[in-house]
Amino acid sequence: MRPREHIPARRRVAGLSLIELIVAIVLLAILGAGFMAMYANVTRHNAAGEQAAPMTWVAQGVMEYELLQTELSAAGTPATFTVQLGPYVANASFSTATTKTVSTGTYYAYLVTVTVTCASGACAPMVFTSYVYST
Repeated sequence: MRPREHIPARRRVAGLSLIELIVAIVLLAILGAGFMAMYANVTRHNAAGEQAAPMTWVAQGVMEYELLQTELSAAGTPATFTVQLGPYVANASFSTATTKTVSTGTYYAYLVTVTVTCASGACAPMVFTSYVYST
């Protein structure tokens, strides 16, 4: 006859206990909250960048247009104007910063300020300044 194997009263079962499972869920929730906060921050900054790029293009286009108009005009005096380009409104103002007369002619340096806003008013205005030089 074979001897009976001794079976312990309390068996050791491999696996997770309820406490270990709760701790793992809490840790995952904390990590998830951190990633969600980071995702919201990245999304907010990306939206601002997507708004700033076309506004910069509008401002650059207005500055280049005004430079061309200044070069072609007989008086050489830039104007102040407002133009709507797609969903953006650009207000441009030009003031003479300095004038230099030399033997080849008179050179002008204009301070250009372009304020670009959304036509709907849903975005913050951006202000661009630069110098435009012409003869």
